[in-house]
Amino acid sequence: MFCQARPHVKSLTEGCRFADCGHSAEPGCVVRAAIASGDLPAGRLANYRRLRREAVGVERRAAERRDHRVAVGRRRRLTPRLRDEDPPG
Repeated sequence: MFCQARPHVKSLTEGCRFADCGHSAEPGCVVRAAIASGDLPAGRLANYRRLRREAVGVERRAAERRDHRVAVGRRRRLTPRLRDEDPPG
């Protein structure tokens, strides 16, 4: 998301040593080097981290809603079967 929204940063990230660089403590991070040299404002990285946290939260909530819908559907499918069975005893 961060790289897609800012093409000039995308060119920086392609130079990072690791493909899954989080731009925090990884060695060989070109984004952190650009911030240290003043080529990239530190606020851009802070913005990226905020957006990434928000995206992770949105994905987590969507997964929780999906799991809830699946569980409700499963209960609805099982409930008629339980009512049709003979009571124990």
